Amino acid sequence: MSEKLSYRRETAAAQFEQTDKYRAMQYLGQVGVIKKVNQLNLFHGRAGDGNDSWKVDPRFNNAGNNTGNNNINKRPALNTSDYNTASQYSIARSSRHSSFAEVHHIMSDDPDAVIIDSDSFSRLSYEQKENINNAITLTLPSITDGAPLDFKDRHALDHLRPRDFTNDYGLMFDDDVKDLSMRLMLKSSTVKQVGAAINTNRLLRNGHLKQLCDAFMDNKSAVTVDAGHQGKYSAPISQEYLANWFRENHIVGYKAKVSSATLNWQTVDNYLLFDLEKVNTDKELERKAKERNRRFGKIAVTASRNKLKNEQGSLVEYLSDNPYIKPEEILQLAKLTPGYKEIFESDAGNWEKYTLEEHTETVLRLFDKNYADALPASVLPTMRLALLVHDIGKPEAVKKHNKSNQEKYNVAFAEHFLRQNNVDEPTIELITTMVGKGMEWTRRWMLKREQGTGQQFYAFCQETMKRYLGTEQVDPKTVIGFRNMLEVLQTCDSAAYTTMAVTRTNGAIYYRNHPSFNDSFESFQGLTGQRARIK
Repeated sequence: MSEKLSYRRETAAAQFEQTDKYRAMQYLGQVGVIKKVNQLNLFHGRAGDGNDSWKVDPRFNNAGNNTGNNNINKRPALNTSDYNTASQYSIARSSRHSSFAEVHHIMSDDPDAVIIDSDSFSRLSYEQKENINNAITLTLPSITDGAPLDFKDRHALDHLRPRDFTNDYGLMFDDDVKDLSMRLMLKSSTVKQVGAAINTNRLLRNGHLKQLCDAFMDNKSAVTVDAGHQGKYSAPISQEYLANWFRENHIVGYKAKVSSATLNWQTVDNYLLFDLEKVNTDKELERKAKERNRRFGKIAVTASRNKLKNEQGSLVEYLSDNPYIKPEEILQLAKLTPGYKEIFESDAGNWEKYTLEEHTETVLRLFDKNYADALPASVLPTMRLALLVHDIGKPEAVKKHNKSNQEKYNVAFAEHFLRQNNVDEPTIELITTMVGKGMEWTRRWMLKREQGTGQQFYAFCQETMKRYLGTEQVDPKTVIGFRNMLEVLQTCDSAAYTTMAVTRTNGAIYYRNHPSFNDSFESFQGLTGQRARIK
């Protein structure tokens, strides 16, 4: 299939650009605080092995010292927007290491990926700095969204507010932690976590962006704050809050001036890339795009033809028209379906005592943070509906003490729910197949690793695609694409029982889930600790 697939940023640009957050980021770009990666013409000079198929490995970060030169793929490297500088660096380093001089063009498949430019701050007026602080304020997550509580501390803030964790200066200093812990009757570690996130939020809003970026790159847990006549104090900051702010706003790196010993102490621009999942060589990005096109092209075209369009204000209309719809919004719309509010608010039958709504919202959030940008936009409504109904019969199975047969209940309730919402028949059949036999096969093949299931699972996916696409011939790439969709469904469900998952309770408090299934997932969890990939 040669037609280029559309992803959610491309299909919802106008909608996305109407948000306050997007306009704030646009302003930061206009004054030069951030710059788009794909407009920088960024080059990666390194001492390599001469392999042209080299690609960024996100398991190695690019922080931890003042140049980051020895961290991407554990090789000496320099990221800069000047080709000659990158080339000179690669030649100098390769001669020392008896290796090959390589220069690679670095881009992002995220059109909104940006890098913070530390040089810009010195050139800004007082008015611009005030406007920057106001713009940054519009981009910040809430305290627990940016730094979720631990599972065991999920009720710690039920009767507390941010002001309880700060002093007269509006921050929490290191010296305050012990007294606050005693006064609030909380563990000192919890007090420090919450207070550090509050500090980070307030420092970002009040002109400390460069100081916090420097601290993040050096992995510092505190910064020095001038409290005027009170003197200077050490204030804890939250690396986790910063990481989540970076990811939510597509910030993948930080530009700084460094003196390069390799280049005879020449001052050069060095782009420290701390979110390596978001960048790669242009060749690797092109290869990935072609592979996605082959796997999901026919599924995307069929999903687009079905459209899932319905009456104004319906669940499926919102899913179709808003690729950026939030998990909590999906659940609120789903609960408007007659008879399903009580079901979603019922006990999901696990020891953690999640309601079906809490668990489903968590699964949808994992999908948004891990996979929503990797699938074509026209496939998102179908995937979100499958995630929404994957456990919808569980409360009934629990009520009837028949959890071992919950698949039967899930399929029956899913079919009823989807018909209530006027979903088209081909999509209903696809989704009920996914949450029924599809999840059963995926568990056997992906989780239990049962021998001999590979070919049977492939045959199941092939037959499912023949029915959905309405054809007797389905190419192998499309079969694998559908299998990938089932893998995403299973991964998001299983990851809900790990510390990579974040659950929202009491309307606003976010906490990380219990690490029940952590061992089943890759140890590398990316910038934000929420990268969900089964081993």
